[in-house]
Amino acid sequence: MTELKNKLAELVAACWKDEGLKTRFMADPGSVPNEHGMEDV
Repeated sequence: MTELKNKLAELVAACWKDEGLKTRFMADPGSVPNEHGMEDV
């Protein structure tokens, strides 16, 4: 579970830095985590 939390934290940080990623994540919250190795989210 800790690994998943770390990946999620990395994704959130990446969204802060990349407006395009944030927009994609907000529009499709299922596929973006999958792209970042979080298939179980």
